[in-house]
Amino acid sequence: SPPAMIAYDPHDWLFSLVPRLRGSVTISALWLAVPAGLFSVCFVYIRRQSDGLGLFEDALASSSIWTACTAALTLLIGFRTNAAYSRFWEGTTLLHQMRGEWFDACSNLIAFTHLAVDSRSEEVHEFRHTLVRLMSLTHASALQEVTESGERFMYETMDLGGLAPETLRYLRDCKIKHKFNRVEVLVHMMQVLVVKNQRQGVLDVPAPILSRVFQTLAR
Repeated sequence: SPPAMIAYDPHDWLFSLVPRLRGSVTISALWLAVPAGLFSVCFVYIRRQSDGLGLFEDALASSSIWTACTAALTLLIGFRTNAAYSRFWEGTTLLHQMRGEWFDACSNLIAFTHLAVDSRSEEVHEFRHTLVRLMSLTHASALQEVTESGERFMYETMDLGGLAPETLRYLRDCKIKHKFNRVEVLVHMMQVLVVKNQRQGVLDVPAPILSRVFQTLAR
């Protein structure tokens, strides 16, 4: 499985991130830099010891070797930096896109209940509060899936006391006991909630318009 996203503390300074085993390139770079440095020291030592023999005069007379090494190193560093920068912005863009699409879906569903506020006020109230809590829990669970700390890092959610205890236990067990993706379970719960309230008249909109919400949730 791909490595999980690292949860950085925004209060950490730059120098506290350098010696970390994960999230810092310093430790990984040392595995290559230390052997290369030792080899260079040995090479310089051998060259100085053999100055009188003239073994390295012809090989080191030209600077083409050092130019080629410097060009290759510069190309490698630039490529790695560009790839890391692109991956970072791709992940950031996808996270903001996920948040925006789920917000649009939730906002549309709440707007669809506006026509039923007068005739079904209690049902509309229950649907809105349940939807917002499920959506908040879905977003927090999605962030938890891509965070390295996993279950140990708790994201803020809307008041979960509005959800049934059976629902909360089921969501807990599906992740801990059954090792199932909690986000997929929550999306399914919202889809069932929408279908149920559409049948009861809380969501009084044409089916083709309502289907766009399912498409947004499925992405």
